Amino acid sequence: MPQSRKRFHFAAFVLSGLMPLCSSYASSLWVVGSTQPSEQFVSTCRASLGPTRVIVHSPKSEPNFHYHLGVRQLTDRAQNQPDSHRVLGLTEAQHLYQANIHGKTIQDKASGLACTRPTVDVTITSGIQQVFIAREFPQGTCSHMAIVEHELRHVMVNQLMAQYVAKQLQNELNAYLGQIIFIGSTRDIGTEITSRLERDWFPWAKAMMREAEKMHLNIDTPEENARMRQVCAGEINLRLSKARHEF
Repeated sequence: MPQSRKRFHFAAFVLSGLMPLCSSYASSLWVVGSTQPSEQFVSTCRASLGPTRVIVHSPKSEPNFHYHLGVRQLTDRAQNQPDSHRVLGLTEAQHLYQANIHGKTIQDKASGLACTRPTVDVTITSGIQQVFIAREFPQGTCSHMAIVEHELRHVMVNQLMAQYVAKQLQNELNAYLGQIIFIGSTRDIGTEITSRLERDWFPWAKAMMREAEKMHLNIDTPEENARMRQVCAGEINLRLSKARHEF
């Protein structure tokens, strides 16, 4: 039975995941390190720092098509397929997170401490999605176009999931950071924010992306497989038979 599958890869990210934290953090102070700031410095920070800003982008992901692999190779590449399944097309996406943390800092010369309300600029993409169409279905044929159209639905799901997670991430980051003032050395503040992002958010982001698997399963249904058998006057069956692949 022909199947179309997509594969997720999770890279090591600069920014990874989040957990919603309680709202009591919204106006609190995070002191990084053992040196305590003076009340005067804290007051200066509160009065002088602008608000925390969170910006999350999800640029459009473009597909890159490949036509050099055959059905047998794509079936092996998809992995964990039932013996009766033949993979005609495969979409692979690598979800990437990148974060740039910056913002105005105020220095206290007496203690050497700095304070900031950060700007967190995050980009979430599906990378360049790799779309494989089995070589048994040459470009220009009806069956080729039918498989391409099917795979583009998987491409769209990956893009929609990136956009959805971007929206959720922006909401959660705003709630998480609120108007927190970070105080410490400039280096320690950056390390603290990054470690909290990686430690607290990665499991959440990974779980959110896994929701996309359900959406892909809603595409690769028995009804869709039956439809693909009939498209182009049965051309897919014919080409598979000529290539000696059991359908």
